[in-house]
Amino acid sequence: MNILGGWKLDPQLQIYRIPVRISNPETKVTLVKYCIFDTGFTGYFGLDKESIKLLNLPKIGRGKGVTVSGLIEYDNYNGIVEIVDQEQRAIIKILNKTKQEEIKSVEIIPIQEFGIPIIGIKSISQISWLILSEREAIFILK
Repeated sequence: MNILGGWKLDPQLQIYRIPVRISNPETKVTLVKYCIFDTGFTGYFGLDKESIKLLNLPKIGRGKGVTVSGLIEYDNYNGIVEIVDQEQRAIIKILNKTKQEEIKSVEIIPIQEFGIPIIGIKSISQISWLILSEREAIFILK
């Protein structure tokens, strides 16, 4: 097994922040953001309004979900997401595993409008992760 990348636990927030590159599939405009690793978020990826606007991501519809706060509604967008290393080289590209005929490429995933950038379980489950609690670090394995 090879380690493709690794990150330390944020000591103040007690979260893993994973660097990702988000791309507009139509314009190819990109943005690199640190995103929270969250197995409790059931989608592929969540992104804040400001970043969605900056990237001008194509809107694909609205969705509803249940959170601890109750029923919420959110907008969905198309985008391409890659986990990157410290030099912003792609380590892993997140793929769309959902069976949708309107999706032209498995590289285009649905991105939900969210308060903060967040990596959800549909993306997390595509990757082999190693969490070392004694080192407070998370790694991507090949």
